[in-house]
Amino acid sequence: MASSAVLFPSFVWFLYLFCFLCSLPLAICKEAENDRHALLCFKSRLSGPAGVLASWSNKSFDVCEWHGITCSKPYPRRVIALDLESEGISGSISPCVANLTSITRLQLSNNNFSGGIPSEIGLLRRLRDLDLSRNNLEGVIPESLAYSSSLRILWLNSNSLGGKLPKALFNTSSLVDISLQQNNLVGSIPVVTTTSPPIEYLDLSDNHISGKLPSSLGNLSSLVDLRLTGNNLVGSIPESLGYISPLQILTLTANNLSGTVPPSLFNMSSLTFLSLGNNSLVGRLTKLLLVGNNLQGKMPSSIGNLSNSLDWLWLRENQISGPIPPEIGNLKSLTRVYMDYNLITGNIPPTIGNLYRLVHLSFAHNKLSGQIPDTIGNLVKLISLKLDENNISGRIPASIGSCTQLEELNLRQNSLDGSIL
Repeated sequence: MASSAVLFPSFVWFLYLFCFLCSLPLAICKEAENDRHALLCFKSRLSGPAGVLASWSNKSFDVCEWHGITCSKPYPRRVIALDLESEGISGSISPCVANLTSITRLQLSNNNFSGGIPSEIGLLRRLRDLDLSRNNLEGVIPESLAYSSSLRILWLNSNSLGGKLPKALFNTSSLVDISLQQNNLVGSIPVVTTTSPPIEYLDLSDNHISGKLPSSLGNLSSLVDLRLTGNNLVGSIPESLGYISPLQILTLTANNLSGTVPPSLFNMSSLTFLSLGNNSLVGRLTKLLLVGNNLQGKMPSSIGNLSNSLDWLWLRENQISGPIPPEIGNLKSLTRVYMDYNLITGNIPPTIGNLYRLVHLSFAHNKLSGQIPDTIGNLVKLISLKLDENNISGRIPASIGSCTQLEELNLRQNSLDGSIL
């Protein structure tokens, strides 16, 4: 009797474990079936070219074989990505898509989706990439997207979205890439209260955003690319933007900004593209330092249209190629020009002799050829002239003797001849 009392609890435990293990496959199958029902529900609001969603059928039970679907490889196979870019699909985005609880990427760009963005999408805890760009979506940006802790990429550009920017968007804990350009967004840019949000790319161009640029934008310490062109922004450019050390691209063109351009912008070694046109800004550009970047391509002839107050032009340690534009001779206030360690070719333009205020000039470590122009003798204030390690040939011009203040002259590793008097 006592032994039966011992065996009975063991039998109950075994029976419980057996039932649990038997029910596990049913639970797994239910999750996969939920994905199937969510996709069919999503499809029910859509229309498109024949065949685009033909594989999405009640008769097909393996959703992993459906067009545009990616599933996880380990069992159970769950939907982890939905990619329907440029398929000519019309209709609205059903909240049913939020039942795809394992999805990490939702790509619906360049279609004709209309209506609003379901707020339920922001509740998907594994969603990392959301691209709804280039559609006809309307309404506001759901706050739930801004509060998502998993979302890293948010592309909603080129729609007809309106309303204000969600405040949480600028204080995100996860978003790295935010593209909202070409919409109908209004209101002001929210204050950044979080220290060092992870945002690296932020594009709000071509909206109807107004108000001042908050100085708290300087808290976006990971920002690489900031584009605010074509809005109704007013006031001055905050000095704090110049202290975002990774910032490479800043476009503020076509707003109503006024005041002076903060000097901090011109002291940024990281900045490769700065566009401030069509505003009411004042002040003088005196220093342009783009040292040690990856600038490529040819120097445009428009370099001669830079500020006539430009004192320093530092382009050294890049990948700039092609010839030196003759228009550089227009920049008559230059005292320091450093273009060494690039891939510059062609001749030194004779117009370099127009820069009579030059004190330091370096074209060293390039691929320059031809002769040193006689006009180099016009640079009577030169203290340092470096043309070493190029392919320059011919005689050293006698006019260089007019540069009586020269303390450093480096012409080595060229094919020059003649003497220096």
